[in-house]
Amino acid sequence: MKLVPVKFGARLPQDGPFASKENIVLVAKLAEEYGYDSVWVHDHIHWPYESKYHLSAGTKEAVDNLGNPPYLYESLTTLAYVAGLTERIKLGTAAIIAPLRHPLILAKQLSTLAALTDSRLIISVCLGGGEDIMREYQMMNVPWNKRGQIMEESLKIIREVCFSDKEKHSFRGKYFKFEDFVMFPRCKPFPIWYAGRSVEALERAARLADGWIPGLNQTVNRFKKELPILESYLKKNGRDFTTFTVALETFAYIGETEEEVREVTSTTFKERGISDPSWTLCGTIQDINRRLEAFKDVGVSYFELKFMAHTFDKIIKDIKVFARDVMPSWT
Repeated sequence: MKLVPVKFGARLPQDGPFASKENIVLVAKLAEEYGYDSVWVHDHIHWPYESKYHLSAGTKEAVDNLGNPPYLYESLTTLAYVAGLTERIKLGTAAIIAPLRHPLILAKQLSTLAALTDSRLIISVCLGGGEDIMREYQMMNVPWNKRGQIMEESLKIIREVCFSDKEKHSFRGKYFKFEDFVMFPRCKPFPIWYAGRSVEALERAARLADGWIPGLNQTVNRFKKELPILESYLKKNGRDFTTFTVALETFAYIGETEEEVREVTSTTFKERGISDPSWTLCGTIQDINRRLEAFKDVGVSYFELKFMAHTFDKIIKDIKVFARDVMPSWT
């Protein structure tokens, strides 16, 4: 696999204990100032109290101490707001649950956002999993057991209407049908990544996406097992890794000692079902660099970072320290 320079993005505090307009703006501007390639959001329409520990920034302790409602700022609206406050930084989703949105509406939103930002987008899509997301599908009246087929049609439609030069677009699928659809403004193509870890997800990523971004518990060993499978699917589609990005959504915390890192992260990791934190970038500077080396060696070239801390001040500090003391060795 061809090795390429590593890039880093920072998750906005769009949900969790530190979610607020002011904090979203602060992190977006700070990430741009300190040289991050991108800022990121995730996507849900329904976000119940039971999801409060599934957080983009912070820790379980911070959630319990502050006792805020389960805020979740909508993904594309948040990125549109941030776009107007920034000039260079890319805007990423990790990941839009595409089957929950009509593909023509989603395509219109993405095309407009791309046109307004000179295509500063990295759009990851996913099916979603778990009981909370199953309820979300029920609330949106989308059949859970058909979500893979709906995703297939949605991705084809989005690519067609966003990137094709045709004046009118038509589609006849099982779930979506339309004739002579017209959409302007047109935009420069932006990358679409796929999030998921099943064999079906790898095949779909190789066929319909420009990158792959797994997340929770995605260790180096898992990459070693799954990347050859992904490569075989890419070859079947006449593609290879030279035009395909392998990314990782992970947590980050910079500590002075291993004991400090464990104290801050262990309760949240237990809540999230993380028994092996080696896939995270939580550690001392030396630990983080060793893990980055291991990930880069297997072909990971993009990291979306969800910064952990008990306080927002520490998150801001780590965003700066990571940019100053880690990123220059890799970018």
